[in-house]
Amino acid sequence: MTLQDLSRAASAIAHAFHGAHVHIDVGYAVAVTGLSLLIAFAVVGLGIVLYRAFRAAINMTPAKFALALFITAWVLILLGSLIP
Repeated sequence: MTLQDLSRAASAIAHAFHGAHVHIDVGYAVAVTGLSLLIAFAVVGLGIVLYRAFRAAINMTPAKFALALFITAWVLILLGSLIP
């Protein structure tokens, strides 16, 4: 199977979903697949980090919890100022 055949197959699948002829390059499909995998890894990683943070917050003293909230607030303020 050549890359052109793969491109035709991807176009046929896209045509079935969109109802119009859409030409999808194989490189584009591979790039979208790779980005989807990276996003999935990021979401799973974020879930693990949030779970561990929640477990750590249960064992914190009130002073450590307040410090963690203070640091989180500053990080969010900095991110909000950097990202338009």
